[in-house]
Amino acid sequence: MKEKVFYAVLIVMWVLIIPIFLFQGDVTGNLERFFGSLLGNDETAFFSDQIIWDIRFPRLILGGICGAGLALSGAMVQGIFRNPLVEPGLVGISSGAALFAGLAIVFLEDLMSSGIYFLQGFAFLGALATAALVYFLSAKQGKISVITLLLMGIGINAGIGSAMGLLHYLASDNQLRAITFWNLGSLAGANWETIVSVLPFVAVLIVSVPFLAGGLNAFLIGEREALHMGYNTERIKMFILVLVCLAVGSLVSVTGVIGFIGLVVPHIVRIWGKANHIFLLPASALLGGILLIGSDYLAKTMVFPSELPIGILTAGLGAPVFIWILYTKMREEA
Repeated sequence: MKEKVFYAVLIVMWVLIIPIFLFQGDVTGNLERFFGSLLGNDETAFFSDQIIWDIRFPRLILGGICGAGLALSGAMVQGIFRNPLVEPGLVGISSGAALFAGLAIVFLEDLMSSGIYFLQGFAFLGALATAALVYFLSAKQGKISVITLLLMGIGINAGIGSAMGLLHYLASDNQLRAITFWNLGSLAGANWETIVSVLPFVAVLIVSVPFLAGGLNAFLIGEREALHMGYNTERIKMFILVLVCLAVGSLVSVTGVIGFIGLVVPHIVRIWGKANHIFLLPASALLGGILLIGSDYLAKTMVFPSELPIGILTAGLGAPVFIWILYTKMREEA
């Protein structure tokens, strides 16, 4: 029953946030005229409708895709490691993707003209390489210690931070602005091309939910128990890591690093409902999209006419929640 109520709340939030995002701001729009222009029934569409269709609507869709992808990735990673403190950013996936994107910007600038897919491919390689490095450094006799994983992730992130600092030193002014974009995160680059470029990777992640939910539920009672139940635990972990790297790498390549969505959203869903991944995964995707769209709306309006990078906002909101989760978990284990 609680799950149905939660889904109903999420649907209401989606219904409310879409018109607020599209038709409220420095330029207001008219709902009737906007849909009339889409259907070709309004030949006198105003400039405000162009802003809604060409700028805000792609930004809304990209925010929903990005929020859903990050939250779903966080829920899956937490599931395979059986710990609510794990998320793609903490184990280096996001920072690895940003590092490789930065390397491409600084050293492969001539190849950037080949299109957005080149940068996405590099970001994916960075995410995959970092995840593989953290995974294998944390593994001992085929088993992963969550504490070791987090510590390795912190160490890898520190090393990546140093490498990013070196890139800042070597970069030209234009390259430096581009790299700063990746570090802070923003949906300002949203357009129909970026949506098409990331949608397939996030769609694969979403489509995999019915096939992975049962295995992740088995992980809740222990990896050995899941193995006895017939699940190939190592294959599930590797499959999820590849899917997460693919989704996060593609998202980072167009939005930059947006932290804490993958950490906070699944925890909120668990507080409301259950840890059952059949409920947790789709609910996390829906709530992640809502929170990122809402955060982007605040980022655009809080310091108007300027725009606050969304990564700053999500980190500022997510860091206290992370500290609270960690403190609560420490008290439970005491």
